[in-house]
Amino acid sequence: MRISISGEVDSIKNKSVGEDYHLVASPIKRTIQALLDKNDYGSSVSLLFLCPTIYSDEMLAASKYRERARWSPKTGETDLRLRIDYAAYAKADGEGRKRLLLENVVRSIRILDAKVRKAKGSFDGARLERDVSSAFGVRFGELDLALKK
Repeated sequence: MRISISGEVDSIKNKSVGEDYHLVASPIKRTIQALLDKNDYGSSVSLLFLCPTIYSDEMLAASKYRERARWSPKTGETDLRLRIDYAAYAKADGEGRKRLLLENVVRSIRILDAKVRKAKGSFDGARLERDVSSAFGVRFGELDLALKK
């Protein structure tokens, strides 16, 4: 399985939001790819494509943006485009931005796990979530609380 992390980022109001995004996303991608290379999480997902969207309220209002979570059982490819709150990301320091991106990753894994399970496919999303949380030193309870906001 491979991972690709892209991003749709509104940096018009705050340039650091766009400039820093890849500095935050790149090490997360490398760490998760190392987990995917080392472990077998099932055969139903071949590409985990994540594209977090960080749009200001103005950009959201002007666009037709909607969160998207797609998985193709035929190819195993995914397209997960979930939102990160712009104001929270803009205010956060480097660690806070990393945390918000990791929450987005975990939320994506949970949604994908439910889709694959419903189709009776093979993907151990719960194990991948545990491994990601362990690799970054984030506990489940902390993620659960943050995801419920």
